[in-house]
Amino acid sequence: MMKQLFKIGLVAASLIVGGCIAQNPAFVRADANASSQVNADKPDTDEVSFGDPTLEKAVADAMGISGRKITYGDIRQCKKNLYIFKTTKAVSSLKGLESLQDLPNGIADIGLKASAGVSLSPLKNLKVSSFSLEQNGMHDMDNSDYDALNSLNFVRPESNDNQISLFGEDRENHEPNYKGLVNDDLIKLAPFFNHAYEANKTINNFDFNLSQQRLTDFSFFNSGQIKNTELIAVDEYQVFTDKIQIDPEGFTENTEVKVPTQVKGMNGEPIQTSTDIWNARTSQWDAIKKQGTTTLATGLVSTDKWIIVANRLSQGYPETIKYANGNSLRVAGTQYYPISWEKTPTPQPEPEPTPTPTPTPKPDPDLPPKPEPGLKKGTVVYALKKVYLYQHPTFKKGERTVGYVRKQRVNRPMFVVTGYARSKAGLLRYQVRDVNHQYRHTDGRTGYITAKSSYVRPVYYQTKHQTVTVINPQGANLYKNKNLTQRTRHLRQGQLLKVKRIVKHRLTTRYQLSNGNYVTANRKLVKLGTVTYPKYVMAKGALNRYQTVNLDKKNRHYQRKQRAIFKVSYTDYSRNTSNRLTGVKRYKVAGGYISGNPRLVTNLYYQGRPHSRQVRVIARSGIRGYQHQNLTGRSYKISKGKVLKIRRIIVRNGLVNRCQLTNGHYITANKTFVKTK
Repeated sequence: MMKQLFKIGLVAASLIVGGCIAQNPAFVRADANASSQVNADKPDTDEVSFGDPTLEKAVADAMGISGRKITYGDIRQCKKNLYIFKTTKAVSSLKGLESLQDLPNGIADIGLKASAGVSLSPLKNLKVSSFSLEQNGMHDMDNSDYDALNSLNFVRPESNDNQISLFGEDRENHEPNYKGLVNDDLIKLAPFFNHAYEANKTINNFDFNLSQQRLTDFSFFNSGQIKNTELIAVDEYQVFTDKIQIDPEGFTENTEVKVPTQVKGMNGEPIQTSTDIWNARTSQWDAIKKQGTTTLATGLVSTDKWIIVANRLSQGYPETIKYANGNSLRVAGTQYYPISWEKTPTPQPEPEPTPTPTPTPKPDPDLPPKPEPGLKKGTVVYALKKVYLYQHPTFKKGERTVGYVRKQRVNRPMFVVTGYARSKAGLLRYQVRDVNHQYRHTDGRTGYITAKSSYVRPVYYQTKHQTVTVINPQGANLYKNKNLTQRTRHLRQGQLLKVKRIVKHRLTTRYQLSNGNYVTANRKLVKLGTVTYPKYVMAKGALNRYQTVNLDKKNRHYQRKQRAIFKVSYTDYSRNTSNRLTGVKRYKVAGGYISGNPRLVTNLYYQGRPHSRQVRVIARSGIRGYQHQNLTGRSYKISKGKVLKIRRIIVRNGLVNRCQLTNGHYITANKTFVKTK
C-alpha cells in the first residue's frame, strides 16, 4: 500500500541527470558493449552541442565532467549506467540527448521536464530502463514526437519496481493541462506502451503514470497484450460534451439531478471515484452522494453552466479498481459536465425520415475555468504580500484591525482558516485566526483576509519534490515518526535533503527522506530545490559587530585596513517579532551579528565569471595552480601581479569556490588572493 501511495505522489517529475554508477548486469544487454556509434561521423574530440544550458550542466554532472565541454569520446567511453533524477526547472530544448545513443550501457533512469512544444526528437532510439516525461500540451505533439517516444529502446530495470510516466507539468496549484493527452492519443502511442511493458512484464511491481492529462477512457490498456500492470492517472482534466439536461420548470436548489459518469475503466465500464462536488454558491467542495456510478447533484442554481465533481487527493487517494488480467487502475480528476437548461419536450409522433447531409462535427465547448476552491477549515496559510485583517468580509479601510507587512519567507505571518465568507461583490474571503506567537499584540486575533492565491498560500507543501533545502535560521529537526516525535538529528540552515515521498498528517504534510526519517514540509522551514548561503564573508570597509540580530549593543569594531573575514553560522533577518517592520539581512558570526548589506560585506569567494574574464593575483606570496578543482594534483607557482584568463567559476554551495582557467587548471576564487580586473 505504501508503495502505491508513493507512486501516486509522483505527479511531479523533472530533469536532472545523475552520475555514472556501477554497472548492473541485469540492465545491460549482452551486446551492450558493442556500441553502434550512431554518431560515428563525430570524432571523439568533437564537443556535444546542447540546446539548453541546464540540460548541458545536468549531463556534465552526470558523467562527472566539470570545467569543460562534453565530448563524444566521453560518452563512448562511459562504462557505467547513467541515472537521471529530478529538478524543478523545465528545459527549452532537448538537443544534445541524441548523443547519448552512443552510451555503451544506455540509461538506467531518465526523468525529463520540458516546456510545452519542445521537440522530443532527440529522444529517438535512446536505450532506457525507467523513463518519465513531464510536459504540458502533449496532445499537440507532431509525428516526429510520437516517433521519438515509440522508438525508445526499453530494457529490463535493475530492480523489481519500475514506473514509466507521461504526465503534464506539475504545479503547486495544480493548474489544468488544457492540451494534455486525450483518449485517441493512447492509440498513437501504442508502441511506446507495448515496448515498455515487454521490458518490464517479468518484474513484480510495474506501472504506468499518466497523471495530469485529459484522459476519460482507459479501455486501451485492456485491449492488447498488457497484463499485471497498474495504471495511475490522477489530476486528470476531464471535460465532457454530453450535456446534463435540467428542466428549469419547478426546479429548486434542493432538486436532485442525476449525473451519470462519463469516465470509462479498462473494460469500458462506467467508473466514478470522485468524492466531492463543487458548490458555486459557497465556493466550497461538498461531499457528493452517489447512486452506483451516478452522482446525485444538489444545490445547483439556474446560472450554473457546469456540474463539477472531483476526487480531492487531500482527502484520500482514489480506490484501486482491479481486473481479471491482473491490471489495476487508480484514476482521479476534475470532471466537468455541461448543463443544458431546457424544458423537457413533449413527445411527438416520429415523422418520415428524409435524407440529410452529414452534419459538420462541432468543436469541443470552451474549456471551463478551474473552480476557485476555499481551503479546508483548519488549513494554515501565510501571507506573501502585505495584508490586512478586517472586521467584515466586505473590506473597508476603517475596519482594518491589524496590518502585516511583507516579510522574508522565514518570517511570513501565518493564519489558520476557520471559515469562509463573501463580500458584497462576491469575492471570497477567509475567516482566520492569527497564530503568530512572536507578535504578542496580534496573536489570537480573528477577522477576515483576502483569499487571492497571489496574497496567501498554504504554509505546507502539497506535492513531492526531489530535493528541499533547510532555510530556517535555527535549522530544522529530523524525526523518526511522521507526527514529528522521537527526534533523530538536527539539520542546519542550507542542508540539502533528498525526498522519498510526501505524507499527510492531519492538515499538515511531512517529507519522508531516503533514510525513513521525517522532516516538516512547512515552507517557512524548507524550500524546494537547492538554496545556497554564504559560509564566509569579508568586510568591504570598517564594520561593527553587535550582540543581537537587530544590531543592538555593539561589542566590537573592525577597522577598514583589517579586511575582516567572518565565518557565517546562519543567515537571519532583523525585526522578526514585528508585523509592521520588514526586516533586513544579518549574518550570525562568532561573537554576535553583522550586517548583511552588500555595500558593507561581500562573499569571500567569487560567485560568477568576471565580466572581463580576467583576474589578477594580489596575494603577496602569490598562489598556486592545480590540475583538479579540489586543488589537488601537480601544482605550479603563480606570482603576484600575474593576470589570468578565467573560463568559469566552480560554485561549491557558498563554501570555497574555484576559478577554472582557460587552460583547464584551477585556482582559488578567494577575493583576498585574486581580484577581478
